[in-house]
Amino acid sequence: MFRHLALLTPALLAGCHGGTGDDPSAHSDAAVVQQASSEGESKLVQHIQFAEIDLRRYLDLKETSVTPDDIKTLPLAITELEGRQVMIEGDMYPSLESAALRTFVLVRVIQLMNIGGPVFVSDIIDVSLRDGVTTEYVADRPVTVIGAFEIAPETEGNEVVLLNRLTEASLQSQ
Repeated sequence: MFRHLALLTPALLAGCHGGTGDDPSAHSDAAVVQQASSEGESKLVQHIQFAEIDLRRYLDLKETSVTPDDIKTLPLAITELEGRQVMIEGDMYPSLESAALRTFVLVRVIQLMNIGGPVFVSDIIDVSLRDGVTTEYVADRPVTVIGAFEIAPETEGNEVVLLNRLTEASLQSQ
């Protein structure tokens, strides 16, 4: 599997339609905020929520898993995020390492995984931090990550097990 999803089993990645408390219909257009960069410039960052990139919101999926055919025509609401700076909040998925992390997996709701529930492909985001940036594992509270949104599907067999990434990312101070 992926370098930091070693603890996720194929069953967890198979997907679920369980509730998360997020009502996708309650979310409208994402907010755009101005973020000061370390170079003193400011850039526009689009605040999104997992509900806005949830494939279940847009596609009539008959199965709990997603195939490459299912994502051939992703909705505009997701594809228009490609390359944009976004800010999203989620939980860090625990990995085998807890210090000096350069990469980690951001999940929509860690509690679903703790009770053994499967994770749907759009409920996880692979995060790669900017050069020179590392972080410690953060447990018991959500983190806010800012980075360039990418759609970069990875498959195992005929199943998409990873769809979205954040690159050149950083964690917002909380």
